[in-house]
Amino acid sequence: MQNQGVERPWPGPQEARGLQAALVIAGFLGLVIGAYGSAPMFIWLSILHKPHNPVPFPVVSLLALLAPVVPIALGAWAWRGRRSRKLISIYAIAAGGLGLGLGIVLGVVILAISFVA
Repeated sequence: MQNQGVERPWPGPQEARGLQAALVIAGFLGLVIGAYGSAPMFIWLSILHKPHNPVPFPVVSLLALLAPVVPIALGAWAWRGRRSRKLISIYAIAAGGLGLGLGIVLGVVILAISFVA
């Protein structure tokens, strides 16, 4: 029996190759940007306690800390709607979470080193 006029609004997991590639790339970029792009903000915070701080706040670094949220949201969206394979969605969510976590952990280490030294 054939479905007459009933089409799926989104491709199934086998046909969603472009979305899966986008999720992998977004996860990788979220990991790298989140881990290393947020370092200037924490370095700025570490020299803040010194008098006469002439350096302005690095706003781009704050945006880099928010970059891992994109693969987390995309992975959750793809998983909930069953638009891609679950493993790819989990990869995007995990990579974004690791990027966010590494960015915060490296920043706390930078702050701890600056206040101890």
